[in-house]
Amino acid sequence: MQRRYEEEKANAERAEQERIKAEEEAKKQKAIAFKQRVKELIELCGTKLPGTRYDKFWVETILKKHNTVDKINLIVDALNTIDVSLPANEKIQAFEIGFGLLNQTEAEAAERARKEA
Repeated sequence: MQRRYEEEKANAERAEQERIKAEEEAKKQKAIAFKQRVKELIELCGTKLPGTRYDKFWVETILKKHNTVDKINLIVDALNTIDVSLPANEKIQAFEIGFGLLNQTEAEAAERARKEA
């Protein structure tokens, strides 16, 4: 009886350790994906908006607010919609419009839609 209890206890401890290890690995993979996406965002800013304030340092400043892969993906998508052949000021304006829409709250979006209608 005592032996069975000890085996069950040991199995439970092993299962808990495996769960913790799996959570740590998932967290590590999530951090790696985030860093890769940020690196891609920095490179994209350099190619789509060269010579503007949207550079590596700008990306670093927005990371406090946009701190998930999903939020970074939205910014990357906004940059990908910009046509490279546009003049610099039009590229900046297109990005600022797209990025501004990402930053507004639902209430602001509803208010804007009401004004446009």
